[in-house]
Amino acid sequence: MSEFDADERVDIGNVIGTVVRAIVDDPNAVNVTVVESEKTTIVEVRSAKADIGKIVGKHGAMANVLRTICTSASGRDDHRYLVNILE
Repeated sequence: MSEFDADERVDIGNVIGTVVRAIVDDPNAVNVTVVESEKTTIVEVRSAKADIGKIVGKHGAMANVLRTICTSASGRDDHRYLVNILE
């Protein structure tokens, strides 16, 4: 088991990508792009048009899950993470 370095920033793109690929019908069509700045990281998620509804979820429930993951990482890193779901 590897040891976790508390000073190391979370690879949020990999985390979000793993969650999204697990819920869509076409995981090969998922593309996660990470745009970083000094205090903010934007995670852009693109997928097949047919899978966008699964990523957003009923009443935005899955989108809120993705944002909650980012909020949790933000508190740990003192860094802001945002998720954009794009077609």
